[in-house]
Amino acid sequence: SFSFPFTLRRSTNMKRRRDEEGADEAYGIVDADIYFPSLYVQQDEMEDHDGVSKGKYTLGLGQSQMAVCSDREDACSMALNVVSRLLDKHGIDVQSVGRVEVGTESIVDKSKSIKTVLMRLFKSGGNFEVEGLDTYNACYGGTQALFNAIDWMYSPFRRKEYAIVVTTDVAVYAHGPARPTGGGGAVALLIGRDPILAMKPGMRVVYMDDTLDFFKPNGRSEYPYVDGPLSISCYLRAFDYCYARLAELYYSRSIDDERSQSSSTSHMNGKGARQNGVSGSNGGVSPSEVNVEEENNSKGEIRRLENGTSLASTDRFSSEWEYATLHAPYCKLVRKAIGRVVWHERESVSAGKSREGELMPYSHLSPEQSLQDKGVEKVLAKMGEPLFDQKVACTLTAASRVGNMYTGSLYGCIISLLCTTSIDEAVGKNVLAYSYGSGLASAMFLLSVRRSAANTRRLIDLDRRLDEREKITPAQAEYVLDVRERMVKDDLMPSSDLKSIRKGDYYLAGYEKGGFRMYKQKQ
Repeated sequence: SFSFPFTLRRSTNMKRRRDEEGADEAYGIVDADIYFPSLYVQQDEMEDHDGVSKGKYTLGLGQSQMAVCSDREDACSMALNVVSRLLDKHGIDVQSVGRVEVGTESIVDKSKSIKTVLMRLFKSGGNFEVEGLDTYNACYGGTQALFNAIDWMYSPFRRKEYAIVVTTDVAVYAHGPARPTGGGGAVALLIGRDPILAMKPGMRVVYMDDTLDFFKPNGRSEYPYVDGPLSISCYLRAFDYCYARLAELYYSRSIDDERSQSSSTSHMNGKGARQNGVSGSNGGVSPSEVNVEEENNSKGEIRRLENGTSLASTDRFSSEWEYATLHAPYCKLVRKAIGRVVWHERESVSAGKSREGELMPYSHLSPEQSLQDKGVEKVLAKMGEPLFDQKVACTLTAASRVGNMYTGSLYGCIISLLCTTSIDEAVGKNVLAYSYGSGLASAMFLLSVRRSAANTRRLIDLDRRLDEREKITPAQAEYVLDVRERMVKDDLMPSSDLKSIRKGDYYLAGYEKGGFRMYKQKQ
């Protein structure tokens, strides 16, 4: 068989490095950055402009600001901006990148992927050996892109040090109650070894279903069809499933680890020699069996949800993670999800223990029924406030000030967490991550904080960059979005001036013959 000499040499080096690293080497988020449009509108001013009750958007949705994407920005331009920023500002050698995965639901071409547009950033450095393409399913594509990149890091086919995961989307809605849940932006994650946040091996679960809560069948419109109540219900049902399943997986893995440790200890203490006339030292009961018994007593019996999911008691699971980062189309929905944690910690307790206090009137409800009950929702939101304030609030800076970023929503929360100094005090602790995409696809996984994020925090400089954006009035925001709507609907050339485009940023310059989009960099 024929191979280029450099391929053989690099493959051998990679194999040797893997052997040196060992099976326990962790991979995850080594570095990251975020891009968002320079224009934004205040949500409280939108309340006045739309003539709705005070607090409907700020309190009812939990949003303070919303990014506004002009007709000069789309998923490709924002992807170019965030990846070029990651490569340049963070000093990443393009030759060290062997995979680029893009998650988006804002496709601009039915054939040419956004990943191929990004290749212009790598070919200038002579790197054409970059695997990966686009993945899409509503807001979930970025998470599948991350899973693909992580799996590639463990693959024997990998010959380069890093992968880059990109999420990029424009979130716009038609005039009406959904418009304040818009936004847009892009996130780039550098994936490799020695990460800030390591993906915990085996600690990820998925929940998939066929639903019609949100979809975009019209190619000449960026506006989705949304069934709001159904979408909320799907989001929370998927969260319930994933949280219960991950808790079961986490504790069963802990039991397996103790079994292995006990087996090893037994082996070292006599290799199974008989003591007191029986095998082992526990009257015929193996150490691993004793550990399983203790685990079941301390964490509760394993039960079954209505949908058949095996459910390890979750009454302690929230103590196993220091922070939670959740898909945040709007921040109030994240509060509701944290309320479901409270429900599980009352619903799935050890034998003989029952729900107490304010939840007692709802003790007859099944988990599915509790999802539809407004009374339960309000009680859980109130009971979940301490958990939310302690472990979630600090992750919502981007979500509350930029708005919905679709595939980037969860990863904007991770960026926000990296930009808090408290993350540096959580080395060795876990971060819970929940991703949801309508239609539906969802996942939950655990990340482990491995080292300080100080350098990444300095380079992202999130608060300063958010403060430096240009505020526009709600009337101006409506005009910008109307111009964008006409461009997409009628295939018009972008007409806005370049004032809102930052120097050095990429923007949509126009269309070539046939409709292919052209991008330029502002000088």
